[in-house]
Amino acid sequence: KIIEMKKLIILILIGVMMSISFAVEKRSAMATLTFFLGQVMTKTSESGEFSPVKKGMTFYEGDVLKTQDDGKAEIFFYTGSKTRIANGTEIVFQKDEKGKAKGLFLNLGQIWNQVRKGDRFEVESIHGVASVKGTEFDIANNGEEMNLWVSEGLVLVHNDKGDVLAERNTRTNFRRDAVPSKNEIR
Repeated sequence: KIIEMKKLIILILIGVMMSISFAVEKRSAMATLTFFLGQVMTKTSESGEFSPVKKGMTFYEGDVLKTQDDGKAEIFFYTGSKTRIANGTEIVFQKDEKGKAKGLFLNLGQIWNQVRKGDRFEVESIHGVASVKGTEFDIANNGEEMNLWVSEGLVLVHNDKGDVLAERNTRTNFRRDAVPSKNEIR
């Protein structure tokens, strides 16, 4: 009977350890807060409530970062890319189906992104998706539409109505109910 009890305890411990390791795998880190000014808040998928950020804190899939009217922040992705978040902006960290860093969902506001060459990165909103590989771009969502300016490289902008390839020194506007449009900046 003692041997059976020991086997049961060992099986229970193995089960607990496996469930802990699966939970840790699901919450792999995506980015770190490298800098912030003013009021910047975060909400984790676990807490459900906004709280002030701390320099060096880590962000995971589903976490929200929100800058107030006087706030700005910079995050560094573990893939080597970085994003600067303007005041009055709200972003959500996203991963792809394989659990790799995918990018951000831009609820509202403006972000500047420097994406490492070879790194796949997307900024999504209700208006569409901007997909990049190694580039620099600025993107803003005012609620009505998204505006994209490409500093270096190429950005594919697409939504349900169509797509456009934005190159260096172009501004692209897109909204969920229209085909994205691109204009050259002089």
